[in-house]
Amino acid sequence: MSTEQIWEDFISLNSFSDFSFEVLEPAIAYSKQDPEIHLSNYTSEESLSDFIAKDHYPLPSTKDREGYFGNSHYSYWLSGLRDYLILKSILKDNDVPLSSCLDLGCASGRVIRHFGVQDTDIDVWGSDINYKHICWVQKYLPSHIKIFQNSSIPYIPLPDNSLDLVTAYSIFTHVESFDLAWMAEIRRILRPGGIAYITALTDFSLRNLNNKIPVYKSLKNHKDFSEDLIEKPMNKDKYIFRYRNFGSYSSVVFLNTEYISNAWSRMFKIIDIKRQFPGFQDAVIMQKI
Repeated sequence: MSTEQIWEDFISLNSFSDFSFEVLEPAIAYSKQDPEIHLSNYTSEESLSDFIAKDHYPLPSTKDREGYFGNSHYSYWLSGLRDYLILKSILKDNDVPLSSCLDLGCASGRVIRHFGVQDTDIDVWGSDINYKHICWVQKYLPSHIKIFQNSSIPYIPLPDNSLDLVTAYSIFTHVESFDLAWMAEIRRILRPGGIAYITALTDFSLRNLNNKIPVYKSLKNHKDFSEDLIEKPMNKDKYIFRYRNFGSYSSVVFLNTEYISNAWSRMFKIIDIKRQFPGFQDAVIMQKI
């Protein structure tokens, strides 16, 4: 196929590409690694062994999961389990029964694999802008996990009021336009009472930015970034650092907490904004009312 960019790749990534994957063993093969993630606050050692035993599906290689956790494959798997357990706890605390969920921007299934493996009676959906991730999930994760490629255009091809939970990990860190249209779509597909769990870089994230944080390494040489921005309060709704003039998924975006509180709350009840939870990004927990 021609290497020229096709129109689909202006709104998505890797459309019509062919991929070969390096397949890793299931999590149990790496469970002796010293993990970067610890689950003492979320589960016991006894139940952790049960979670491991249920998941006999392969793990993506480092390059097939966008480099997350380097060669610490066990930490990668644990991070998905941790987030799965956090989500289950949030749903329980808000009396929301879980029968269906969507992970918007699911990548190679870091979180949805746990919903698909640990709760086999849940209707699990995943989507991603990168066709490579769609191919990986289709090829290696349970067949009852439904997966589709989305684009930068705010549209999710699922029915109104059809889901109990929608998650978006590190997606709104790259949405420079149409974030409110995406919020409207998420609201549309959630059932009344359903939960949206969105992570974002915020003004709080900016104040705590340092050279140990991966996003700092990508920003420090950006023409629009300066250390002064870290030291001063955000004076805009968004700081957008764009890396290409064209194409999707090419920006790093910081959102002012005041903007989140004023704009997103028009569509949802904001239950909480948890700072650096559980990583560097803030978690915005919202409910459709």
